[in-house]
Amino acid sequence: MKKLLTLLATAVFAAASSAFAQVAYTSTNDTYTQNFASLGTNASVAWTNNTSLPGWFALASLSNPVTIANVTGSGTSPSGLANFSSNSLASNRSLGWIFGNSSGVAGTYVSLGLGISNATGSALDAFSLVYTGREWRGYSNNTPALFFQYKIGGAFDNVPTNSQSGPGWTDVSALNFILPTTNGNAQVNGLVAPNFTSLSNTVSGISWAADEVLWVRWRQQNLSGNDAQMAVDDLSFTAVPEPSIYAMLALAGAGFAGYAIRLRRG
Repeated sequence: MKKLLTLLATAVFAAASSAFAQVAYTSTNDTYTQNFASLGTNASVAWTNNTSLPGWFALASLSNPVTIANVTGSGTSPSGLANFSSNSLASNRSLGWIFGNSSGVAGTYVSLGLGISNATGSALDAFSLVYTGREWRGYSNNTPALFFQYKIGGAFDNVPTNSQSGPGWTDVSALNFILPTTNGNAQVNGLVAPNFTSLSNTVSGISWAADEVLWVRWRQQNLSGNDAQMAVDDLSFTAVPEPSIYAMLALAGAGFAGYAIRLRRG
């Protein structure tokens, strides 16, 4: 999906209350997708949480993300917000981070993620998430990762000095994107194997009530030296209703079938 969006974020740890989550999930088994193509190829444009991409937020430890710099191929950029793509396919984008002094000191964490409001009118019991993690620059070892978490209700937040999880968030290790290859700390093409990983998992046993917001996020730690550049791409999200909802639908279907049989016999 389309260019690495590197993100600089805020010292204010709560980004928005659930009322501001703009992605409405309106029907069970529908699919929300995001390939980040709408970020465009402008050399420098403003980034605003929940506006540049409705429902999406990026938070670091010091200041808000304010611009997106366009970086192609093996180019470099100042710390802050940036788009990355390969020379061969400039329209292909992905969302991630470039670390610098403005993103926070070594050892702190940044977060990017999405808020989805349950507008189905029913409680939901599980969600499935599929995405591609892309590496645009390597590191000296395989320590770098995008750690995936979710929570229900509250606000999107980032406490940079917390561990990779943070209060209220639940880890899903199956959706962590671990740096695929070190690449000697060099810039690489995130569209070419082995510099990407396809990930998918179903998270069940949640209690996502109607009108509540489900937050999903990826956290990355600012390590010493030149950090790896990692990004999220080709995201697909689907939720399913609680089993009791399926049972009611099955009973309703059986009742309708019985009524139709009686009509035919009559």
